[in-house]
Amino acid sequence: MTDSPTYAFGLDAVGLDDRMRLFSFITAPERHDYLWVLRAIDRARANYQVVLSTEAVSQALDELAERDSSCPGGGEVDLAARLDALDDWGVLDRTQDAARAATIAEYRRRHSVYQFTEAGHRAFTAVESVLGATMEETSLSRIVFRDLLEDLEQLATANRSGDGDTGSRASRRPPPCPRRTSRHRRRFSSIGRNPSDSRLLGAASTARLLRRADFDWAGLRIVKRGLERFANAEPWRMSAEDYRSGAKDIALRGSGVETPWDHRLGECMAAEGRAVMEESLIGLLLQDLRRG
Repeated sequence: MTDSPTYAFGLDAVGLDDRMRLFSFITAPERHDYLWVLRAIDRARANYQVVLSTEAVSQALDELAERDSSCPGGGEVDLAARLDALDDWGVLDRTQDAARAATIAEYRRRHSVYQFTEAGHRAFTAVESVLGATMEETSLSRIVFRDLLEDLEQLATANRSGDGDTGSRASRRPPPCPRRTSRHRRRFSSIGRNPSDSRLLGAASTARLLRRADFDWAGLRIVKRGLERFANAEPWRMSAEDYRSGAKDIALRGSGVETPWDHRLGECMAAEGRAVMEESLIGLLLQDLRRG
């Protein structure tokens, strides 16, 4: 006799097939309907409405449709068929709610109610996490942050020692992953233009979004737009004190900009009439980066 094959996570062939069937809704012809039905049920679940009748699911869909035009209303979906299929695939669990019956006839018909199975909810959240993921190869911090930090440290050393040649070489050094870094430059420079990027950053309410630029009028406009666009953004080393600490080697040109995060900054720059480039603050920026 030969040993029976083993499968991942200790599942046999039957168990593995049952788990794979949980994802049947994403390949079905009506996959968009299934996805919105599950989103409606998940939204109700988050509001502690765990068990829903067909009518309750229809109402939840109508509420979602009011918030998102791509969501179908409860009357536009064959809910009975969709819910039964989700129950058959193991995503939902269907039971009979006899308590809602007011007559003998209703008791005999008994209303079906639905709720997520544990595995079904895991499958749904896995699909949602994939749909919400950005399709970048890797993150910027994982690829080039170390190299950027090394370049900044070289520039800081060159600025302190007055070594213009070293600073020039460090600032011109080609990145080790040119294709990847160019992709990230496009990504970060275009944030706010792509609606999906805006929604992604807007949803990151627990993250600190730091915004900074050169101390010239164009740089102040960049910072101001970022602070206005994202509620959880904050200026990074963009105060009047930071401006005063930098080297003012370039004439300030153009029309002035209000700086609501520090009213003294705009007034100070206008009085000085000089611009301060980011490079002159590298030492302070490096300290902040090391502290996290």
